[in-house]
Amino acid sequence: MFSVYTLFPFVLLSMMDMGSPFVPFSAEVACSVTKCQESWGGFYFSSGLLFVCLFLLLASLSTMTPPVGAVIAIVAVIGIAFTYFAMIGRLAYSIGQAVNDPPMKNDIDRSRKTDAI
Repeated sequence: MFSVYTLFPFVLLSMMDMGSPFVPFSAEVACSVTKCQESWGGFYFSSGLLFVCLFLLLASLSTMTPPVGAVIAIVAVIGIAFTYFAMIGRLAYSIGQAVNDPPMKNDIDRSRKTDAI
C-alpha cells in the first residue's frame, strides 16, 4: 500500500505528460522531483494527513449504527477522493510552471563587480 501511495502520483502525472497509459515514465516529471521539492513534499505531507484523517473517521464510524455510519463513510470517501485528485492537479500545475519556465540567463560575469587593481 505504501508503494501505491508513493508511486501513484508520479506514474499518473508521467502518463498524462506522455499522453499514453503505456508509458509510465516521463523525463519532465522525473526532473520536477528535484526542481520542485517543496511542491512534491507539500503534496505528500498533505495527502498523508488527508488519509490519516480518513482512517480516523472510518475507525470512529465503526462504532455508529450501520446505516448512518455507511452514509457518512460513503460521502467522506468520495469527498476525500475528489480532494486528493484536486491536489494532484494542483501539483501538476505547480510543477508544470517550474519545468516549462525558460532557462535562466547566465549573466553572472556581467553582474559581478570586479575589483580593479
